[in-house]
Amino acid sequence: VLVVHKPPGWTSFAVCGKLRGTLEGYLKGHGHRFRSRSRLKVGHGGTLDPLAVGMLVIGVGTGCRSLQEYSSGRKGYIGRGKLGVETDTQDSEGSVIKSSEWSHVTTEALQKAAESLTGNIMQAPPIYSALKKNGKRMYELAREGKIEEKDMELRPAVV
Repeated sequence: VLVVHKPPGWTSFAVCGKLRGTLEGYLKGHGHRFRSRSRLKVGHGGTLDPLAVGMLVIGVGTGCRSLQEYSSGRKGYIGRGKLGVETDTQDSEGSVIKSSEWSHVTTEALQKAAESLTGNIMQAPPIYSALKKNGKRMYELAREGKIEEKDMELRPAVV
């Protein structure tokens, strides 16, 4: 099991593919032959959004069996946003669709607002997420205009 820093712009699958190619090249160059499969098994413990930067837990070979155990623990996230701006994709790549005055916003007001979003909550994931619906990523469906915010089902989350 490895922990890899995922840069922005890379999908979790692409990171696994790059690692698989690198390791296979090294192993084959040193005379290793894969027994029951033609490729080295490489998988990740959870999808990170392509725009996200973070640590990705990756299993190699029999380490893939342990991924659920490693990924079941607590996770921490740090976010950064731009106050007073809303984009059509709810991320940094979208076009600005609304601008608002924000100079009245204080750290205390943000902390108070965050309290209602903390603990055990029911959360509607954003349509521009890596979750899948009918085998396709939500962000792909959203960019194709095939899903809207109202279509998102609430799900339990601990924040």
